[in-house]
Amino acid sequence: MPAENIRDVFNSANPDKPLESGDPRYYDCSAYRGGENIIGQMRKIIELSDTTTCQLLAGPRGSGKTTELKRLQKNLEGDRYWVVYCDVTTGIDLEDTETIDIVLALIKIVVDELDQREIQIPPELLEQFLSNFKEIVLVKEEYDKYEAEVKAGVKAGFEI
Repeated sequence: MPAENIRDVFNSANPDKPLESGDPRYYDCSAYRGGENIIGQMRKIIELSDTTTCQLLAGPRGSGKTTELKRLQKNLEGDRYWVVYCDVTTGIDLEDTETIDIVLALIKIVVDELDQREIQIPPELLEQFLSNFKEIVLVKEEYDKYEAEVKAGVKAGFEI
């Protein structure tokens, strides 16, 4: 429905509410981003790669990152891909969070999605999935240990 007043305009363009794929309010801004279709590029990398890929989509708040990722999700879902959209901001306190909190939130989202879709994952794939998170936790634990040692050394140095 077209906006009839400023309140309608404001509420239809709320940057806190990303658009779902196929929303008629979507406007392709690729011409203003240097003429590149970001979602097309990301999809091509995912589809052509023989290994796992890691890509970063960054931009200011309200610039359409989540909207574009939802479009990518819709484009990839089908016979070959199973996409889980993870919003880790729900269920954790963003003011008091650590890496492990985010990792656990991601695991919970994926497990809930598996249960919801009644998907059985072969044990070796599940172990591979969980091992990626184990590495993140181990790196964080090592960092915390190193940071504590540095702080203890600095404190001891000042006491001398």
